[in-house]
Amino acid sequence: MKSGLYKTSSGIYKNLQRILLCIVFSVLSFIFSRLTFQNTFYALPLCTLAALSISIFAPNAAWGAVTVSAAVITLILLEQTFNTDNSPVQPIAFIIYTGAVSIAAALITNRWYWHIRKQRDSYQEQSTRERSLSQLSTALLTAASEEELHELTVRSIFSITGCSAVLFIRDKKGATNRAASYPKGLLLYPCDDAVNACVKNNCRTGFGTVYFGENPLVCFPVSANGKLLAVAGMLLNSDEPITTEYQMQTTELLLVCAGIVLDKITMLKREQQILMEKELEHMRSDFLRSISHDFRTPLTGIIGACSMLNGSNDIVLDIRSRQELVESINGEAEWLMRTVENLLSVTRVGSNGPKLNKSPEPIEEILSTVLDKAASRFPQAEFIVKQPDDFIMIPVDPVLIVQVLMNLIENAVKYSGNSSGIELSAADNDKYVIFSVRDHGHGMKQETLSTLFEPSACRSGDSTHGMGLGLSICKSIVAAHGGMIEGHNAESGGAVFMIHLPKENNNEQY
Repeated sequence: MKSGLYKTSSGIYKNLQRILLCIVFSVLSFIFSRLTFQNTFYALPLCTLAALSISIFAPNAAWGAVTVSAAVITLILLEQTFNTDNSPVQPIAFIIYTGAVSIAAALITNRWYWHIRKQRDSYQEQSTRERSLSQLSTALLTAASEEELHELTVRSIFSITGCSAVLFIRDKKGATNRAASYPKGLLLYPCDDAVNACVKNNCRTGFGTVYFGENPLVCFPVSANGKLLAVAGMLLNSDEPITTEYQMQTTELLLVCAGIVLDKITMLKREQQILMEKELEHMRSDFLRSISHDFRTPLTGIIGACSMLNGSNDIVLDIRSRQELVESINGEAEWLMRTVENLLSVTRVGSNGPKLNKSPEPIEEILSTVLDKAASRFPQAEFIVKQPDDFIMIPVDPVLIVQVLMNLIENAVKYSGNSSGIELSAADNDKYVIFSVRDHGHGMKQETLSTLFEPSACRSGDSTHGMGLGLSICKSIVAAHGGMIEGHNAESGGAVFMIHLPKENNNEQY
């Protein structure tokens, strides 16, 4: 209210300034013509030109006419006062005639001036709106996530209207939840009724509308493809609660763009979810095929060996043959047991599995445990252990890390031969402890290096068991610890696998 009175008073003051300026020009023109030409008629062109120039900028035609009239009346009064002739009627009549023409000209020029200015302002406003909408639309289209889009939408509303903004998103149950606001920590009046009415009627609600018009929050529906996706709220300022129609229209156009982008992001998320489910199903199928292949070979061997021992084929076996069959059954059963342990490890590091049981463990104890297990499992193999001189503790799940190292050692023994030495070492780095397992065999083929840690049914050259699961599980366990694993061929021959484990606990949840 005070702001409106201030604007009115300011407008009247400017109009009075224009009238006073015309009076001053009239006086100066009269004095100039009387002193220079001894005639008032020469003051008319100067006074008329000044009055018309000033009246053009009057806020309307009426004020323009008043401005010119003030200049004419001033000339008449001056002519009556200072005219030395006995009959001043003829000059005054001429002044009145010229004044009337000037007033008519002022009315016409003032009207056309403001009409042209209004058109210019309209074009500028439209151009500005289109440019701002283009910039905002470009920014909305580059939003990488729903959260970024929400934040950008409320900031854009604030930049257009200068009012605080809030965005409500509908969840799967149909409820509207506050997703973003600008400025941060915005406090709202009770607005549930206005928001629900906007959702129900899919139209603008709140202040200035038929739905809860007393609520200072103006709610806009955000829709796309005939479906309501969100509700945007604009909290009007208490000092100037009325926004311009331009701001309202720009806000609505902006929300149309936001609705299209939000619908696009929702569709992309749905498509990504479908693709992820398909990929997961594909991986699950490959995983099951890999397990089936790995289990089929040892189980076939066990069944065959048991059939031979039972004498179902009427074959008489000597003691040595029986012992070899028993050892074969035992070896295949142990391999199956290790494979089951690997599968159980997958459940421990999976997204739905329990947390890792991390604890600070000395490097020497880890290497000692691995060496004892390796020597027991592969008594014919030779092992060389290297470790740092300093006492180093590392936060790991010892059971899983020992299993990783055992998988690497098993592969090294299997593919390099039992007679070659297997090197097991640990080295201290600034942020990592590096475990490595190296053999002195023939190394790995180049075509297998790029897919070394991907699950596969069987590696080339292995006719007994698949080894694809072991390395992929090793990678999963190491990644769960925040580390990385790599494998390559050594320059002097053989294969090298290196595990980088962080020395500090990153406290991640697995």
